[in-house]
Amino acid sequence: MISVRDLIEAVLFNTDETYNRIHSDPEIIHAINSVLRIFNLSLVNFDSYLLMKKITITPISGKVKLPTDFVKIVSFDEDFFGKYTVIGSYLYIDENTTMIYMRTLPEVATTDDSIDLPNYFFEMYVRYVSGILKGNLDSDKLAALVGSDIQKLSFTASKAFIDRPMPYFI
Repeated sequence: MISVRDLIEAVLFNTDETYNRIHSDPEIIHAINSVLRIFNLSLVNFDSYLLMKKITITPISGKVKLPTDFVKIVSFDEDFFGKYTVIGSYLYIDENTTMIYMRTLPEVATTDDSIDLPNYFFEMYVRYVSGILKGNLDSDKLAALVGSDIQKLSFTASKAFIDRPMPYFI
């Protein structure tokens, strides 16, 4: 989890505003949310396990309201072979099942909030928010940089850092 308070302190230090503030907390939170929206899009596009969530579905009259953080369905239980349809904010399904879906991370509202991402995103987050506040990053550059970094991280998350040959014994 990334603490918004720690993130703001690091951004202020990175922008040389530790003792001479130019940006208010709401301005920094706005920049944090701008980066968070692009993180959400990039992580969903790369099917990151960081945004997957598992819930139990219990339909009433063949439908169930989807969670507010729902983006797309990843999978259902292995033993579920039923048909389903998503229309609007409802899932039409006939039987109970467990669903894994992609979610979005909620936006930050106060300095006491936290972002549900691992701490290895912290420095990357500081760099992007600082770039926005300094005026060095527009939305197109930001999206390209975040997408590139997320792609690199998602590749390494599924592959070991060191490939070791398997020992064979005869």
